This record gives sequence, C-alpha cells and structure tokens, in this order.
Amino acid sequence: SSGGLRPSDEYIHGLVKEANDRFRLNEKKLIALEEEVRSNLFQSQVSLSSSSSPSLSSSSSSSPSPQSGDTVERSTSNKSFHMRGSPLPDLNLWGHSAVCVPTGEISHSDDAEIIVFGGYGAGPAIVDVSSQKQKQQQKQHETQKRTMHCARSNKVFSLKRRDKIWDECWKELKQKEVSNENVEEMQHFGLKLQHVSFSAREGHSSCILPLDKLKFSSDLDQIAPLVATFGGRAGPSRPNNDLLLMIPSRCYQDTISFFTPIDVQGNCPSPRWGHSFTALSGIGGRVGVVVGGRDEKNVLDSIHVLSCFCEANSSGLQKKYFQWDRIDVLKSIPRFHHSAVLASSSEEGKDDQDEIIIFGGMRSLNLFHDTFDSEDTTSSSLVITLRKNHSCSVESINSNDASLSVFGGAAFFVSSNGR
Repeated sequence: SSGGLRPSDEYIHGLVKEANDRFRLNEKKLIALEEEVRSNLFQSQVSLSSSSSPSLSSSSSSSPSPQSGDTVERSTSNKSFHMRGSPLPDLNLWGHSAVCVPTGEISHSDDAEIIVFGGYGAGPAIVDVSSQKQKQQQKQHETQKRTMHCARSNKVFSLKRRDKIWDECWKELKQKEVSNENVEEMQHFGLKLQHVSFSAREGHSSCILPLDKLKFSSDLDQIAPLVATFGGRAGPSRPNNDLLLMIPSRCYQDTISFFTPIDVQGNCPSPRWGHSFTALSGIGGRVGVVVGGRDEKNVLDSIHVLSCFCEANSSGLQKKYFQWDRIDVLKSIPRFHHSAVLASSSEEGKDDQDEIIIFGGMRSLNLFHDTFDSEDTTSSSLVITLRKNHSCSVESINSNDASLSVFGGAAFFVSSNGR
C-alpha cells in the first residue's frame, strides 16, 4: 500500500539491514560470553605462590580441571602436596551445612558418617541401589529431579563409610516428633536441653563442638560428639539465630533428635545467614566461633565466641552452661558466604590462643574478598581465584607447617578485554 505515512522502500531496507547487523553483533557477544564462562568458571585456576597479594586470572587458556578420582599435585618451594578425589552420590542441594563424624572403633578408625542439614534444592535420590535395575531407577530419578520443585529443606541426610567404602546413596534421617513440654538433660555432659524441631533453612553453618577437650571433662570416660548448628534463613528476609544441637550417637533406627540449650548466657549473635561457625580447641572453654554473615539489610563484621563453662552452685552441684561473647578484632571486615577453619591452637597455660583463617566471601553483592588471617591481616601466601560458597580445611604436616586446601565455590573473574 502507499500513502503519506508509509516509509519509503529505501528506509525499510535500511531498517532491516540495521536490525540484522545488531542481531549478528549480539550473537557474537553471546558466543564470547559463553567462552568466558566456560574457560573461567569451569576450569581450574588454583595456584600456590609466595607472592604477598591475590591475583585474578585474565587468561582463558588455563588447564582443565582434573577428573574425579585423579590425583592433584601442587608444589611450592621444595614441598609437594598430593590429593586424590573420588565422587560421592549427588546431593542436589546448596546452602546446606555438613559435618563428618568418626564412627569407627580402633580396628575401623577410618569409618565415618557425613551428616547434611537443610539447604535449598530438590535433595538426593533416596533409593536402594543393590541391583542393576535399581541403579537404573536411580539414574531416572536423578533426571526427574532436575525438573522438580526446589525449596528450602528441613531434612537431614546421612552417608556412611565402612571399611573405606562409601554408601552408594544418601539416607534420610527422620526427626523425632516434638512434644509441647519435653525438657531432656544430656546425661553424658550435664547440659540441660529442650527438645525442638529442625525447621527448613539455608545459609546456616554447623560444626562438632570439642566437648572432650574442655578442662573439666577429664573425669569423663567418653563424650559422644555433639553437632551444633547456628543461624540460617527460612526465607529471603527471615534470618534466625537458633543454636541447635544434635547427638549422632543417639540416632536410633535412622531417627534423630534436635535440642536447644536452656541455659545460654551472654549476647547471642543477631539473626543471620551466610556466616561461618567453626569449632575451636576447647582451651579456656572456647568451643566455637561465629564470623560475619548478613541479614536482610546489612553485611555483618561481628565475631562471637561460644564457650562452655562449669561452675558449682550454692548446693555444691556442678552447673554447665553455654555463653556467647562478642570479641573485637583489629581490621575486622564485613563478609558473608566465606569459609573459616581452625589453623592452630596453643596449649593450655601458654599463649591460650586459637588462630583461625577466614577465606574469601563477599563484602557486598558484587565484591569478593581475599584471604584473611585472624593473626596477621597484612600478608598472604596464597594466589588463588577469589570466590564464595566454597569450603576450606587445614591439614597439619608437623608442629610448624600446615597445608590449607580450598574446595569449589563460585569464582569472580575479569576477562582479558574488559567485558
């Protein structure tokens, strides 16, 4: 058709050409973005160096990540470190917490149990994989889980290792029903607890409290491991500051119970998620430390130490209780989604100190942190890609040396051309 408001043919041809040119340009940008993501997020960029500052890799030619079961070797100076990884059944969760509890006797000292609490996602496949047909059912179930509805979880899962062989699938541990008035005293350590339920949450943190290392525990023959979980959030703006306790040895017929201590003194950390909760040495009564995190408005820089004390009352009976204390640290930095690990501790009566290493994390929605040592904030011996939602551990080599291992996480990268 023709008319005064109709653009000319030349204009329409030019408009189509311009649209096609922009489409091709956007396609090239998408391809370049995909290459950056593949080369920077899905390939190993970890290196050890004696440099004093962290660096970011801007090259897309890093070596590929080792496959499951391969041995990873890293060397610095004249020392070599060897690590071998083996795949475990898929968990299909993130934002959860986990602990590894020794379960073996002296003759089976390698036996252990991984216990996972809460998190966000669809969760692992819970099937019996004793036959080939059931293994196929598990694979189909895993495929279906990719399209299942994900949500915050109140479930607890367990994976055991017996005779150096891990189970082939996760097992769900059921929670014991909570009555309205059920106060139970933990007879093996004298802490008064109230039976509670573990509510759905993510962004919390768990550790095994070193009750056996406390000075007043020497008169006890054996203390069962006590797992403590702190904080997390039930929704986007619903953080909590619950301190929940669980005794793995009291798991009966795959049923567990959660408790909260009745006598807790001091200033409890404010509700938060994305923090770290790290077990300490037990020296001076210190059993755990909560570092950082965030709430619905702010990123937090606070550090709170959880201690367990014992004192005699007027009747001469011993009373055991927990106490929170906020401590001031030089150059304390707000951060969340970091990791922390106990690096070393002094013997009772000497320096009476615990040293923790706090690694990575975020101080805002788009700023990543480097390594931070609680004893020395001025130097670092690591050159590693900045990251969040990772984990780290320290392995002692001798009385003076140790190895820090960092696993996984979401990495921050800057491309070579500044995109």
